[in-house]
Amino acid sequence: MNKLNKSKLVCLFVLLFSFISNFQNIYASNNINSPEQIDFTISYTDGSYGIKDAEFSIYKIGNIDKNNNISLCEDFSKYPINYDNVKKSQWNEYANTLKGYVKKDKVKEFCKGKTDDKGLLNVKVNKGLYLIVGEDLFTDSYKYMSNPFIVLLPEKDTETGRYLDKSRAYPKFTKETRTKKTIDLDVLKVWDDDGYENKRPGFIEVELLGNGKSKESVKLNKDNNWTYVWKNLDSSISWTVIEKNVDIKRYQVKVKNYENSFVITNIYTPPYTPPDNPPKKPPMLPQTGQLWWPVYFLSGMGIISIVIGYIKEKGRRTKE
Repeated sequence: MNKLNKSKLVCLFVLLFSFISNFQNIYASNNINSPEQIDFTISYTDGSYGIKDAEFSIYKIGNIDKNNNISLCEDFSKYPINYDNVKKSQWNEYANTLKGYVKKDKVKEFCKGKTDDKGLLNVKVNKGLYLIVGEDLFTDSYKYMSNPFIVLLPEKDTETGRYLDKSRAYPKFTKETRTKKTIDLDVLKVWDDDGYENKRPGFIEVELLGNGKSKESVKLNKDNNWTYVWKNLDSSISWTVIEKNVDIKRYQVKVKNYENSFVITNIYTPPYTPPDNPPKKPPMLPQTGQLWWPVYFLSGMGIISIVIGYIKEKGRRTKE
């Protein structure tokens, strides 16, 4: 066997080995049983200082099936969010939106508790998608305002591909000195609807919530430049806003909070239009939740067939 043929044979075996390795990794990751219960810790600290007595409410947004697909829980399916079209990195953009609605509608939390002397709160939760909402905390000198966030549990170790039965979160927060007794709070409506501006309603209605209770509703429209300012509000109250009566079939809503300013963005969702000439046979690509192992298995068998054929052909030529 000359050097060139040896090199070809070595390359084929290397390729076969890579397919087998990938098959083993994919097969293993698809068969790891993710834990049904997770030890979840919230670590709320200001530098090295643990923030004590901060209350957090944990809401279960969605369930996870055996193929890791997420379905929204009934309480959250009515809100103007759609996780089918949202990247994981963008989930937190909807946390403020949901915070206002769960406060307004008094949605029952999965569990809640307060941080200890070290700023830690430990809870046991079932696997699922969760919204974490921290209450504003008032100390003698400061006001801590925790940013709500969304987390998918169990989390996955990026190195081993295994699901973790323990997770820890570090909520972000805004801290301000308690020097003002009153504040002004403004709200601005922004539209993300290029090409569909004619679909906008004539006005939208925004409700101001103080400690989760309705205080006032205002209408935003072109005449007031889609903005409003509430003046001389009690600074010791936790304030947030929600948009009322949203057409969830046409719009998703994001609420962002910048200290004493709220920006509400309405994102237009065009109706689905099927293609004029749909392909007769859809491409055979595994979708989310489907198994990859048949692809690697069949590809590996193909490589094995090539190697066997090569060896037989080489043997036949040798005999001749």
